[in-house]
Amino acid sequence: MNATDKRSTQEIVAASRSDSSIWTVMIVDDESDNLRVIARLLNFLGAQVVTAASGAEALNMLTRITPTFILSDLTMPQMNGWTLLDKIRENPETKDIPIIAITAHTMWGSKRSVMSSGFDGYISKPFGISTFLLEIQRCLASAGAGAVYR
Repeated sequence: MNATDKRSTQEIVAASRSDSSIWTVMIVDDESDNLRVIARLLNFLGAQVVTAASGAEALNMLTRITPTFILSDLTMPQMNGWTLLDKIRENPETKDIPIIAITAHTMWGSKRSVMSSGFDGYISKPFGISTFLLEIQRCLASAGAGAVYR
């Protein structure tokens, strides 16, 4: 939690819970443990969650569902998060879906690189619950209600 947000984790979870019941979240990660942990947290908050083990699987799923936002790992086999981002932004039907990178890429400059490539947010692994939820809230607020709540 940063200095500008003095809310407790309980307050952040409560605020997220009131919003998340209308979320449909797509999580894209090739690590099943990551998928399971993130999905459980978001399910606990009331969100509907779909998971994909690769960028290619995520693109296929996007033909059937429109998530409120996508959480995507960057390093995956078959199709990585960078390519997934490009393909989603190329499609007029999916280009406005907020995409948040969730990654172990935490070297100096990683966040700047991720954000400048077009991701709407950046969450580094491992993450704390409050940091995770605050970044999602920030990204959704930046995207505007019209583009977020589908």
